[in-house]
Amino acid sequence: MRGVLLAFALTGCSFHPGSLGGGGDADMMRPDLPDGLQLVTRRLVFDNSASAVEFIDLPVLVALDSSKIEYSLIKDPNSDLRFEDPATGKPVAFEIEAWNPGGESIVWIKVPDLMPHSTTTSVLMHYGPLAAGTPEPAFVNTLAQWELVNHMKPSLENAVGPKYAGTAIGVTQTDGYIGPAIGFSGVGDQRVTFTSSGDLFDGWGSFNLMFWLYVDYASGTTLGTTEPRVMEKGGSLGNGRVYGDAGSNIVFQVDFTFTGMNNIAYLNTVVPPKTWTFITYNYDRGTETLQVFNSGVQGGLYSMAGGQQEYLVNDVQPFYLGAATGSFVGRIDELRIEKRTRSPDYMRAQFLIMTRRFVTFTDP
Repeated sequence: MRGVLLAFALTGCSFHPGSLGGGGDADMMRPDLPDGLQLVTRRLVFDNSASAVEFIDLPVLVALDSSKIEYSLIKDPNSDLRFEDPATGKPVAFEIEAWNPGGESIVWIKVPDLMPHSTTTSVLMHYGPLAAGTPEPAFVNTLAQWELVNHMKPSLENAVGPKYAGTAIGVTQTDGYIGPAIGFSGVGDQRVTFTSSGDLFDGWGSFNLMFWLYVDYASGTTLGTTEPRVMEKGGSLGNGRVYGDAGSNIVFQVDFTFTGMNNIAYLNTVVPPKTWTFITYNYDRGTETLQVFNSGVQGGLYSMAGGQQEYLVNDVQPFYLGAATGSFVGRIDELRIEKRTRSPDYMRAQFLIMTRRFVTFTDP
């Protein structure tokens, strides 16, 4: 079995779900807790019923509230959490994005394959002093082709490796849709640049770009003339911008430049003001199509000239969010760039996953 990635959002609680007896290394036990609370187990069941394809190494977000976990049993989440494949008994890799015992925490894990239309695949979550967990990178794997996965943590590191770490210029750390986000006020030089990013999108034949966007203009603001910038890459990925009337709906648009005769693709999608929107751009060289997905639903479709086998134009300019002047006002969260195309089922599953509608918790 190969892994699926999941993220867990956790809040404090006061009940003891799925408690098991203690045991194991007595040195790990907490004398303030009865044996039945030294290790607590819950089963996480994934709903892939809406997909007709198998998912491998799929990132999934799961929201935990007071009915699902007890923070008081976890002194250190790096050791007091452990995840297990129930089919094999083998540990499942996990990494902690954010830990907040007073509110929401985020943990990413990698679990077995999700088969088409499956509603029974599960992973066991153990927590407590006897969990004896050891974090491992959850996004590093041989099957996915992620170049950049940035959770917008304060350090802005790339979750898949040292390349493409983020550098903040004039932006703020703020609340996101999943953990932290980067905030832009539209004043001055406000960017997140990515080190060694000149080869992002450079000559690529296929890609998947996804992120959460929150546009935060006051009602009545007109963006049609200024077109504030959201992201920039020069020739391959042109200006990502917003325009329109912020009192109703705002248009987000990205310009992509390709080789061949039919070489500039403009694709836009409507985003409501002051609302988190999940946006994905997906280029499939095999079908020579560029698509935009809004909240998991396919929007505009751009077709290349027949037989062109188009690639993104070579461009070694750096990739960044925001702009040196004229950045947008709002927030960006959970940026992912992958050097491959993804299916419509994948985009739909991502939306369901990150809106916390993919996982059910049961007792073991």
